[in-house]
Amino acid sequence: LILEICTETLSGVRAASMGGAQRIELCSALDLDGLTPSVDLIREARAATDLELLIMIRPEPGAFQVDESTLQTMCTQIQSAHILGADGFVLGCLLPSNRIDLPALQQLVATADGLPVTFHRAFDLVPDSIAACDLLIDCGVQRILTSGGSPTALEGAATLQQLVTHAANRIEVVVGGSVRANNI
Repeated sequence: LILEICTETLSGVRAASMGGAQRIELCSALDLDGLTPSVDLIREARAATDLELLIMIRPEPGAFQVDESTLQTMCTQIQSAHILGADGFVLGCLLPSNRIDLPALQQLVATADGLPVTFHRAFDLVPDSIAACDLLIDCGVQRILTSGGSPTALEGAATLQQLVTHAANRIEVVVGGSVRANNI
């Protein structure tokens, strides 16, 4: 198992590094389910840790639908974070039907230029998680961050197990959603 810590502060990055985490997801505005962190925070976090540093790419709160302008902003954010030493990206994009926006995702994965991409908890809204899992694999996404379609990972445990079994080590399933030391 890999311990990945999500944080929005430099002190959180340092605590994760000292506390045994192997990976850090850096974002801002966790109260809004995470947005892209500032360039300064990315730079400071990279200087503070050698751990794998994944950057949330989500320029605005709300629905996970992206128009052309938002998509271009996301691509620019990926490029900037890459230059600053990011080890990967956490992102997602859906159509109004909550199916994965494949053309947008393909462009984002291409912009990541070989760095790992995690499809974030927008995955919890897809109508068919098994079909979505296969689509993400085919698109070159390395990880899915999910609570199994439930408000918390504990509530989605049965779906998470089905997804892990279906994924069969073709894509990493990262369990998220109120995962704490007392329920891991």
